[in-house]
Amino acid sequence: MVSNVLSHVIGTVALISLFFMVGTYYSVTYLSIQNEAMSSQLEEVADYVASTLINLVSLSSLNNQNHNVSIELKLPKHIGDKIYEVVIEEFVDPNTNESLFRVRAYLALQPSIYGVSTLPWPAEGRIRLHNQTEIISSSYEHNIAFSCRVGSEIYFGLERGRVE
Repeated sequence: MVSNVLSHVIGTVALISLFFMVGTYYSVTYLSIQNEAMSSQLEEVADYVASTLINLVSLSSLNNQNHNVSIELKLPKHIGDKIYEVVIEEFVDPNTNESLFRVRAYLALQPSIYGVSTLPWPAEGRIRLHNQTEIISSSYEHNIAFSCRVGSEIYFGLERGRVE
């Protein structure tokens, strides 16, 4: 009788442990896949912002006069029901050891989940990041990408749009 009860206890504990292990495995796998999907979507946002900035800088470089060019960015409000932010940052390319700019889009509450897009010009050139560039957020109503030419230098950046 004791061996019968003991085998039922061991079987029940093993079955409960198996349920917990399967549930934990599912949760970890689902979270990993969800994070990969959000990173991919954030990379698409970073690519869109970088492409827009490249176009604006190209327009500024075509004209020899001082001028400003700006465009309102059409960003999705949420990625995976979460707010995200976009920033332009300087980084050193480990392959070439060159200082470059990149656009990084990341979740506001989980900055470890992000996507990046590198801009094609070096940080030490005539194309420079404007000193009043802001971090823009998907929660803002208006987000602006801009480029301005001053003499032979071209400045670019991001700002929170102001409703006029």
